[in-house]
Amino acid sequence: MSPLLLMLLSTVCLSLSGFLAKYLEHIVPINVLLMARLIIPAIIMLATAFILRAKLPTFAETKVIGKRSIFIALTQFCFFLALSKLSLIELVVLFSTGPLFIPIIEKILYSSTISRPIVLTLVFSFFGVIVQSGVINGVQFQWGMLLGLLAGFFNACSQVSMYKSSQIKLDPFMINGVSFLIAAILVLPIATLLMPSSTSEFAYWLFPYAAVIGVMGALSVGTQLFRTKAYQRSLSSAELAPIFYLNIFIAALLQAIFFEQKFQLFQVVGLAIIVSACLAYSYARYHSR
Repeated sequence: MSPLLLMLLSTVCLSLSGFLAKYLEHIVPINVLLMARLIIPAIIMLATAFILRAKLPTFAETKVIGKRSIFIALTQFCFFLALSKLSLIELVVLFSTGPLFIPIIEKILYSSTISRPIVLTLVFSFFGVIVQSGVINGVQFQWGMLLGLLAGFFNACSQVSMYKSSQIKLDPFMINGVSFLIAAILVLPIATLLMPSSTSEFAYWLFPYAAVIGVMGALSVGTQLFRTKAYQRSLSSAELAPIFYLNIFIAALLQAIFFEQKFQLFQVVGLAIIVSACLAYSYARYHSR
C-alpha cells in the first residue's frame, strides 16, 4: 500500500475520531470520553502485543515510555476541555498547529537551530490564531482557543519524546499500548472526581452509546497505525504533509453537514492563515535539513 494512501486512511481515522468526540460531547460526560480515548486504544494495542508475544518493557524502559505518557495525558485532557468550548473545525485547526511547536521544543531540549523560514511560518501561524480569535475585530478572546493550542503544544511534546521511546527495542504495539495505559492511569483521578454520584443509573443511560464510544477509541489506533506505516514508506514528511492537513477540510465538511454552524469572515481568514502556515512549515522544515 502506498504511503499516500496510508496517510489518507490515517487522516480519515483522525477526522472521524474528532467528529465522534464532538457528536458525543453533548451526550456523554467529558471525563468518560477522555478515559475512552485512552483506555480503548491501550486495550487494543496491548492485546495485539500479547497475541504477537511481544516482550514486556523493563522498569527503565517503562520510565522512558512514561515520560511520553505524561504528554499524551495532557494532550487529551486539554483537547476534551476545549471540545466543549470550540467548534469542531476550530479545535482541529488549533490541534494541527502541534508540529509548529516542535522546532521550539527541540531548540530548548537539544539546542538545535531554527532556520529563518521556519521562524516566519511560526509567526505567520500565531498571527492566524489572533485573527481567528476575533480580538482584532473587538470580539472577546475565547479561552477554549488557548486550551486548543495547549493540546497542540503537548502533542508536539509527545512527538518529540516519541524519538527516545522509539529507540527502545520493543514491539510498537507494546510501546504505544503501555504509553496509553499509563496516560489513562494518570487522568483516572480527575475522571473519577467528575463521575456522577448515581453510577448504576449513569451506566444504564450510557449503554446505547457504548458502540459509538468504542469506535471513537478504535479510530485512534487506526490513526497511529496508518501514520506510522506511511512515514516508514515515505521518502520525506513533506510528501505527506498536504494529506495530513486534509484533516482540517474533512472536519469543515463534517461540521457543515452535521452541526450547521456558520463562520464569520475573520474566522475563515484566520483558519486559512493557519493552514497556509502549517503547509509552509512542512516544506520549510524539509528544505532546511
